[in-house]
Amino acid sequence: MQKGEESILLEKMLDCFREKQLLKARGKQRTDSTHIAASVRYLSRLESVAETLRATFNEIAKTHPEWLLEQVSVKWTLQPCRLLVRLVEVCDDDCPHLIINILTTGAVIPDTSVGKEIHDSLKNKQLLPTTHLVDLGYVDTKWIMESAKQDGIRVLGPARQNYHWQVKSKTGFALADFSIDWENKQVTCPTGQIAKNWAARNYQGREKIRVRFKPSQCQRCRQKELCTRSKLRRAVMFPKREEYDVLEAARIEETTVEWQQQYNRRAGIEGTFSQAVRGYGLRRTRYRWRTENAFAQSGNRVGNQRRQKRRLVERKETRADQIIKICKTENKRTLRIRQQYPFSGRSTTEKYCNYINLNHLFN
Repeated sequence: MQKGEESILLEKMLDCFREKQLLKARGKQRTDSTHIAASVRYLSRLESVAETLRATFNEIAKTHPEWLLEQVSVKWTLQPCRLLVRLVEVCDDDCPHLIINILTTGAVIPDTSVGKEIHDSLKNKQLLPTTHLVDLGYVDTKWIMESAKQDGIRVLGPARQNYHWQVKSKTGFALADFSIDWENKQVTCPTGQIAKNWAARNYQGREKIRVRFKPSQCQRCRQKELCTRSKLRRAVMFPKREEYDVLEAARIEETTVEWQQQYNRRAGIEGTFSQAVRGYGLRRTRYRWRTENAFAQSGNRVGNQRRQKRRLVERKETRADQIIKICKTENKRTLRIRQQYPFSGRSTTEKYCNYINLNHLFN
């Protein structure tokens, strides 16, 4: 299988959803990831023979490596690895919650490094969102700014907090207690001391600014124990101004009730992963290589969404009947409708009924 062909099944399914007007761009989407065990635990007889041959070749390679290279492919010597699958799901209220993008990478690839790749893939599908809900692992200040500027996407996720001991103790002087003068490139500490040792540094591949106070300023300070544990002086490090302002604004915004209500929508993708793991074996695959696993995950989600589409069509007619019944009643605010939901393949649950409160339709 060639690179890029692993998403053919999913793209075909998305085209069908577009034709049925079940899918739209510029809505709300959410993203999360889970591990995949690429090595199978239970092997068939044929696969057991293949593993026996692999072990035999490994032993021959110790004594006759030249002969072995002429007989078998180098791919036999490669070892399977753990993978990560990252899903993007639509989470608007007025459309079905469908998986629209699948990204399979190595388990060592951090979430912060795949945000741009996910948005590029959605852009190629013409399915970019206006709001993208992610967890803390995906939050990267640079990615948030680029998404807003280039594609008009609001990345909504918890901002990375300051975990230094000064913040944890709640009595020390944290970075937020220092005053930063960006124009004059100097920093003022809570006691009034000014540091002008302003220097740009490359820290973990990102450009940071480090400002160090003079040892003479810190040694005679009475508040030194609340500021630093260094024997010489205090040094502070922070990102460039634009990233710093975005980070501080995000930390303040996430304390509001409105932000928390919006972010609560992200939790729904945990149920999607739970369904995929328990119902379709998402975390276990018979394939060993990334491209083959990506194709397998694409086929897994396509099969799941075909069942989801069938249930949505069945429920659509039922909800229309509910609204007609509500409109014929006088007490619209307290009515509860007894409705039996069909569940394919679950004969026991078909006997149970759900009570749905539809008062919010008239508020």
